[in-house]
Amino acid sequence: MPHLIWLAQRPLYWENEAVFVSHAGLANTPNPLDEDDQDGVLWRRGPLRNIGRLQIVGHTPTQDCRPAFDAAHQALYLDTGAYMGNCLTGVKLTADGEVLEYIAVDTHRTDISFR
Repeated sequence: MPHLIWLAQRPLYWENEAVFVSHAGLANTPNPLDEDDQDGVLWRRGPLRNIGRLQIVGHTPTQDCRPAFDAAHQALYLDTGAYMGNCLTGVKLTADGEVLEYIAVDTHRTDISFR
């Protein structure tokens, strides 16, 4: 439960001049920062808008369960399917968006919610 409280206090996104980090990314939608917009920063699935800096997102698992970079949209997709039992992936990078390292942590079976 303490983790949920901590998560609820986090900002909707994080950014600097070179990087924009969010759950699902910014697309060509009128209100991308509206938390209830199904095409917004929390729920977007599909191509992202090129915002002139690196976008780092999760939410939509990559096809091969590995991090994927979309050069046309400057988007780094990190959802490697942890909810399906694959690893949880993060990235370590410089302030200007240079990828230094990918970090993969195996998913423990008790972390997966079966419906």
